[in-house]
Amino acid sequence: MLQADIFIKKVKFESLQLNHKMEKYICAQCSEIYPTCCQIKQECTEYCFPLSEPEIEKIRKKIGTDDFYAQEKNSNNFIHKLISLLPEYKQKIVQLFPPNGTHYRLRLKDNGKCYFLTDSGCDLARDDRPFYCQIYPFWIYNQKITYFEDKYCLAQKKTKKIGHLLKLFSVTIDSIEDNFNSMITALGITK
Repeated sequence: MLQADIFIKKVKFESLQLNHKMEKYICAQCSEIYPTCCQIKQECTEYCFPLSEPEIEKIRKKIGTDDFYAQEKNSNNFIHKLISLLPEYKQKIVQLFPPNGTHYRLRLKDNGKCYFLTDSGCDLARDDRPFYCQIYPFWIYNQKITYFEDKYCLAQKKTKKIGHLLKLFSVTIDSIEDNFNSMITALGITK
């Protein structure tokens, strides 16, 4: 093989490696083309998943402000939605989120986007995000991993198979389970 051929193959290989490393995380890609799961209609704020005080404290330490969360009333719709997501914790949810009480959630901008959502994805490092955000679109239901179907999810447009989705989101079943359990514990929704 000629020296020039070796050089060209090496350049192509390095270029492929560089492109692979530079490929944006699937959620950042999605935020450039679709409305994302991090954006909702203002009338749906009551359904935002609650933030725990440990999550608030962790984010506060990272960004140095309290502007990122809001207090929301525990509407009947919110309580029923939370119970539908976590049916095995119904008694604890009713106890921790009484009607007319309040909970914390991420603040939204006027356009319904999450406080941390930018044109290139989430402003928070993955490990600094609330647990719900770290596991979305995955969920643990009846002790099995599943996912929320989202017609705008770029990853779900590519595949519907859990194994492939896990790869696209660069997560493992163990990390989903760990973050799910941490979320439940932080919210105080233990059996």
